[in-house]
Amino acid sequence: MLLLWGVLVCASAWTSLYYVIKNIFKLESEWACRLLTACHATIVTTLGGFSCYYGPWPFTDPGGPNTLMQITTLIICLGYFLFDFIWCIYHQTEGVTMLIHHAVSIYAISRILMKGVSGTEAVAGIAGLEMTNPFLQLRWFLRSLGYKDTLAFVIVEISFMLMFFFMRILGGGYLFYKIILHPKPDCESKALAGAFYVISWFFMIYITQYFYAKYCCKSRLKENEKEAKKVT
Repeated sequence: MLLLWGVLVCASAWTSLYYVIKNIFKLESEWACRLLTACHATIVTTLGGFSCYYGPWPFTDPGGPNTLMQITTLIICLGYFLFDFIWCIYHQTEGVTMLIHHAVSIYAISRILMKGVSGTEAVAGIAGLEMTNPFLQLRWFLRSLGYKDTLAFVIVEISFMLMFFFMRILGGGYLFYKIILHPKPDCESKALAGAFYVISWFFMIYITQYFYAKYCCKSRLKENEKEAKKVT
């Protein structure tokens, strides 16, 4: 019951902060939500990093009892995901993959809090997932402000893509591998870890397709135009 109240309080706090940001700075809904998302990502990445530093280490000791810091991180994260899931459905801004990601996140964090175990690998996974988020939001802010064709935008965009690959695909893949081999995490925890990794690959495919279309095809088009000018 105490955990439930904690989640409800956090969800209410995130909702209140959203309206504070929106009304004080006179922002549109998506601007306020994305600022809130960047704030959440920074907080849970920091807390997740401290949880890993102070132990247990997720790559060697997954499946153990949840610590107080892990519980705190998970409650904050679950409260945010509840808010953001409802916001996305109401405003219809996200596709099916993102909604599935949110639904799986809500279920996974709820189960880990209910069972009282596997918080170690959960907060590590959350930190790895959310570490890329501030770059994603900064990319959106730059694009919305009209800086899409600037060097700053390109640097932020490529940094996000590279960080996504290294943190979610390589780092997430290694964590998933360790969870699968370790005897402590139960079958449900291993299945949820697998679900997150599969979703990360779906996002990675979208990002790769976008990168190829924008940077590879675009450069080839410019080369063809130069060759055409030489001929004419």
